[in-house]
Amino acid sequence: MKLEVGKEYRSRNGERVRIDDEDSHPLYPFSDANGRCYASNGERCVGKHDLISEWNEDKWGRGFIINLALRQLGAITKEGTMTTETEIKKLREQLERLEAVHAAEKKGGAYVPELGDEYSFICSGGIARTVIWGDDEMDNLRLAIGNIYRTREEAEQVVTNRKIHRFLQEQTDFVADWSDSGQGKCCLIYIHNLNRFNYSKWSATSQGAQVYFANYKELETARDAAIEKFGRDNVVSYATVGVM
Repeated sequence: MKLEVGKEYRSRNGERVRIDDEDSHPLYPFSDANGRCYASNGERCVGKHDLISEWNEDKWGRGFIINLALRQLGAITKEGTMTTETEIKKLREQLERLEAVHAAEKKGGAYVPELGDEYSFICSGGIARTVIWGDDEMDNLRLAIGNIYRTREEAEQVVTNRKIHRFLQEQTDFVADWSDSGQGKCCLIYIHNLNRFNYSKWSATSQGAQVYFANYKELETARDAAIEKFGRDNVVSYATVGVM
């Protein structure tokens, strides 16, 4: 295996790692989003968590782990052979963590990963990364500002919603004056049981992170432009949850 920039790999401890950069270092020219460096064969410069294979969602995702555990065939070592009761116990513990994540996804509320859980975050440039929660300083800094997501898809949707918000801002020069109760202020909403967009019109009550327009016609024009650029489903997501 030879590392390539832009590809994702699985580390020896099961972490999903994306290679972001390659420099001229003679031994460890590749690096990931957290600044960890690797040789071209995946060997990590510090520590034992070498990259051992390309990341395969079907093979290394939750489904693979759960199915393997249900078959009660034990854990897989780096050589791909079945091993001891200790590793079977570790696999079952990992299965329990995954089941807990599934249960938490249904409940809602603030998401806090447990030690060893995989989570995603948004780094500079609006790129979503996936790492393992180690309860370290960087993990907790992300948690403190709400930059923690259960899946990469969730993080990427947040990035898209922010792009839509910015796009809508660029479509109007209207300035909401909340001291003027006679000024109409329109913002985008979505009526889910009717499966259609609509708008809310306010005068002195604000709805937080919204882009306001002088009237519905201007809002409708901007909405249609956003749908053309980002797709209807993404604009529905934005109208539902806004920006975070």
